[in-house]
Amino acid sequence: MNMSEIIVILLIYSGLFIYFLISFDVKNKKKSRLFPAKSFLALGLYMLMVSTIWGMYKAEEWQMNEHSGYPPIYLMNEALLLIVGVSIYSILLFVIMTVFRMKKRKG
Repeated sequence: MNMSEIIVILLIYSGLFIYFLISFDVKNKKKSRLFPAKSFLALGLYMLMVSTIWGMYKAEEWQMNEHSGYPPIYLMNEALLLIVGVSIYSILLFVIMTVFRMKKRKG
């Protein structure tokens, strides 16, 4: 993947993740609980992202091992590194959203 592709995917992921973390009460347009029900959608988005990364690397590893004729390769270290990066990024987004939400409530 090019760096521009990674940036676009992260922007889309960040937008959806933040959208799922911000909750609004439909009647009053006020922010509600700290951990809203839509946060489960953010968790689902995270799980989809992680399973897609794992499946993509597993399929690439299988393809190269089956059809290349070279000695077997192992790409799971790269996949785990990418999954850890996405996990840290998601936790960082969640913490930033929580801090901003608390600051708005205080004043």
